Amino acid sequence: MFIAKSMRVVVVASFALSLAACQTTGDRNRFGSNGPAGSATSADYPMTSAEKQLAEDNQIYNETIFGGAATGAVAGALLGALVGFATGDAKNAAIYAGVGAVGGGLVGGLDGYMVAKKQEAARAKVREIQLVTRDVEAENDRIAKSIANMDLVIGQTRTSLEQGRKDFKNGKINAVQAKKTEDRAKRNLTAVDGLISGMETRNKEYTDVSKQLKAQGENTAQLDKQIADARTQIERKKKERDLLAQDLEQGRIG
Repeated sequence: MFIAKSMRVVVVASFALSLAACQTTGDRNRFGSNGPAGSATSADYPMTSAEKQLAEDNQIYNETIFGGAATGAVAGALLGALVGFATGDAKNAAIYAGVGAVGGGLVGGLDGYMVAKKQEAARAKVREIQLVTRDVEAENDRIAKSIANMDLVIGQTRTSLEQGRKDFKNGKINAVQAKKTEDRAKRNLTAVDGLISGMETRNKEYTDVSKQLKAQGENTAQLDKQIADARTQIERKKKERDLLAQDLEQGRIG
């Protein structure tokens, strides 16, 4: 009986740990360190420095400030299941796993971020809101740099797309070569979409932090302005993204 229970614990632990591994690597695999799947090692079009930077920014912005939520939930479920199995009843394992997942998710998410900031503020003898505002100001600097690079990628891609279609029309390149230019533009558009989505998620997370601080009685006016400034930058970039999408839709080859 004891061996059977131990085996169940091992199975649950192994499954939970494998889930945790998937959660922590999922976003990174979305683009990898070299961009969207199938494009990074393309012999036809080696990535430019701007495209590589776009891929790196994607990785950063798809690792959210609350990224520990999923991993925390898995760890909580594992601990809960072990406690449940310790009672000798498999049904209890499922119940405790569910409770543990919820608790772990909260600790790893918004609450985890807030607790970390509270502890940091206590050590530095400053207010939490000062640290969060500093984080958002640094975030805005990163966004500005990422957007500048995104501008470069979009501009280069639109120019390459226009030139490729022009060369195809004039007989300088064949349809296959022209199609590769379009495929590269599609990959870059996908990367741009991913980065914008990641920025929007990060912005929403800081909005949630601001709401919690405000509920605690803090004056969040300066923080909210920083968050709004970031949102404005993101919205402007969506328009540039749409221009690239329009170029792709017009005059498709094949």
